[in-house]
Amino acid sequence: MILEIPRVPSSPNYLRGKHWRVRWRETKLWNEEVGLAILQARHQDPPYPRAQVTINRRSRGELDPDNLVGSVKPVIDALRHASILVNDSPDHITLTVTQSRGAPLTRIEIQQL
Repeated sequence: MILEIPRVPSSPNYLRGKHWRVRWRETKLWNEEVGLAILQARHQDPPYPRAQVTINRRSRGELDPDNLVGSVKPVIDALRHASILVNDSPDHITLTVTQSRGAPLTRIEIQQL
């Protein structure tokens, strides 16, 4: 399954020190956008017990590696919230995060293992 969302997750450096309500809104927005993308993809399979998740974060600038991986936490949580993933622990997912330059887009590819 491939999902494309026309925005990118915020960097942990950007969210650090923000009011809890700002972080909560970010989480809520990702839950809604991932849910909508799943509906548009017409995904109807049960949750994946094990999955390979590959996320490409395309934006005008690049993040350093630790911020890149940290930025996708709300995306992974939204996949779990939408019942695509059983759990987000290392026993249940293999995560690959990449980045590229271009117009803002988050591309999520999920393959059952």
